[in-house]
Amino acid sequence: MVGGLAEISVDIPPFLMVTGRNQSSGLNLTGLKRQGTPLESISELKRCYLDLIKNYGSPAKRSRQMLKKGTFTSSEAKEFLDFLAMEKRRYVHHRT
Repeated sequence: MVGGLAEISVDIPPFLMVTGRNQSSGLNLTGLKRQGTPLESISELKRCYLDLIKNYGSPAKRSRQMLKKGTFTSSEAKEFLDFLAMEKRRYVHHRT
């Protein structure tokens, strides 16, 4: 979901809300719930997102590591990690 007056010039990972200039403001929890996403999948997606924004380094590299370990199993978390794992893609980053 893109907020009003947001300036977007890069890709947006699935399930995120974006405000400002290429900055994620978190997961679109309302949209996930309205879509009927199971609460277990939402919880796993939250853990995945928080793990990525709390740790330093390349999100692409960490995403590939998480996928390889099989840490997250929901289709939503895998879709999110697959998106971030693409090395050459530019995407929004979490607002600090």
